[in-house]
Amino acid sequence: MSRFAYADPPYRGMAKKHYAKHKDYAGEVDHVALSGRLESDEFAGFVLHLHTPSLREFLPLVPSAR
Repeated sequence: MSRFAYADPPYRGMAKKHYAKHKDYAGEVDHVALSGRLESDEFAGFVLHLHTPSLREFLPLVPSAR
């Protein structure tokens, strides 16, 4: 059975604006670390939501097809 991951973190630079008042707010999401977790052998594939301005930053992190 294959497992797939779905991640919809706050867009880069937007966590504070939307979540600073939440009691569990811990700063911006480390999107690089999140990408690493998603592409681990634990998952057969993943979806990571991004906004257009950060796409160029994250494309180099996208793994090639397995």
